[in-house]
Amino acid sequence: MTRVLVGLSGGVDSALAAVLLARQGHDIVTATMRITVPDNPLSRAAGRGCFDCKTAGDLEAPARLADSLGLRHVTIDCADKFRQLVLDDFRAQYMAGRTPNPCVRCNCMMKFGLLPAAARDMGIDFDFFATGHYARITGDFRLRQAADKARDQSYFLYRLTRQQLQKTLFPLGELAKAQVRQMAKEHGLQVADQPDSQDFYSGDYADLLDAKPSPGDIKMPDGAVVGRHDGFWRYTIGQRKGLGVSAPKPLYVVDIKPEQNQVVVDFAPPLSQGCTIVDSTGDFAAKEKLWIKVRSGATPVPGWVDSDGRATFEEPQLAVPGQSLVAYDGDMVAGGGIIEKTF
Repeated sequence: MTRVLVGLSGGVDSALAAVLLARQGHDIVTATMRITVPDNPLSRAAGRGCFDCKTAGDLEAPARLADSLGLRHVTIDCADKFRQLVLDDFRAQYMAGRTPNPCVRCNCMMKFGLLPAAARDMGIDFDFFATGHYARITGDFRLRQAADKARDQSYFLYRLTRQQLQKTLFPLGELAKAQVRQMAKEHGLQVADQPDSQDFYSGDYADLLDAKPSPGDIKMPDGAVVGRHDGFWRYTIGQRKGLGVSAPKPLYVVDIKPEQNQVVVDFAPPLSQGCTIVDSTGDFAAKEKLWIKVRSGATPVPGWVDSDGRATFEEPQLAVPGQSLVAYDGDMVAGGGIIEKTF
């Protein structure tokens, strides 16, 4: 019998993934990655973000869910590693004026790296690791978009290697979210109607940066001071709302200068024709047209990425340093990288 380790968050997606695999005859063990502690001192938010402040009862919810399904469950304390691998990088990127995507880093290093490795260290032997992500894997172990494009999460998984994908299962890859909730109800899952999680953190990111207020200028490109800020790290390239500046037309953040403690704004959004990426994955060919996504919520646009990590877009894009660029060949993930500079 094939044994599958299922990453169980306590939500409907991972719960149904475990149920479906069990119904297929697999031997299921569920595992939860604990990345926070009760009354998390770093968090001031109490929503449904992964790193929000949680009670002891919240943290025990996945174990109770597994027990209700008759499945063996382990909870693995990953808080220290999460701080080292995800939070420390998150802080460093923001304090350098960039806007990171911690979910991308967490997926490749923590959920699909540390969690299964730690389970093996505990003596749990398994053949495959599975999650409730909406994505698919091809026969030659390439990452593919989910059938439900509105729920597709391949953007957040683009850094997974073929070696990882060979031992990974995505049971929900062919399903739409509405189907998942309906099937969860049919299987009697109490979490069938539970709201989806709210990304990494539902509060003010500044809570997590451990940075003291540092007032500075908000300037126009010509140097004219139009406002003040209490920390440049509270802003991101392309931001339009919440600038605290009165102007006859909407203003956008077009540059962040940490060294000068300045935020630069202008009346037009900072669209670019291309960008360079670093820490890239994939094998890009400059002459092949790809579909490029520069943010998780962005619409893919045609473009090219060469072997030196230089991406060019057919249509100007809001490419934000620190975010991930993911390129698709049809619905297959061709590769991606971290946006370094725009042009």
